[in-house]
Amino acid sequence: MQALAQQQIVAAPVKVKTSQQQIIDQIHHHCQQTDTVIMLHGSDGSGKTTIAELFLEQASNYAECAFITVNERSTPDRLRAQILNQLFGTISLSDETLSRQIQRQTPLKHAVIVIDNGEQLSESFLAECVAAINQLSAVGQKVSIVIAADSRWAYQQKP
Repeated sequence: MQALAQQQIVAAPVKVKTSQQQIIDQIHHHCQQTDTVIMLHGSDGSGKTTIAELFLEQASNYAECAFITVNERSTPDRLRAQILNQLFGTISLSDETLSRQIQRQTPLKHAVIVIDNGEQLSESFLAECVAAINQLSAVGQKVSIVIAADSRWAYQQKP
């Protein structure tokens, strides 16, 4: 009888390029110094998702982290539920705002939320993200949101 070779999938560490680490360091600096939405933008295939993932891996040293990818089926309720599930281990399909639902949970020292494919976000959910940062920082909760998106979309957003 012949032994079957088992294939194992092994995750290989990604070597961070100096230019990528410089961008990641800037994102860390902004997240730790201010309560803001950070737009990480570029053209398709420019490495936005890779940088966002590497940033999030490093940010897990000082914050609770959530990573969501937006697609055409993403509703605000589902996006909120994904964020809450990753930050707090709870799933809630609710029409309450992100800020309100985060305030109902055990306070976090710092929450970092990365949203990939941000150009597919609805205007209302983007506005809700900005409002969440403002409302949560007013009560002493630190929240940073990084949105990776197409440059054309990012430039169209209001500062």
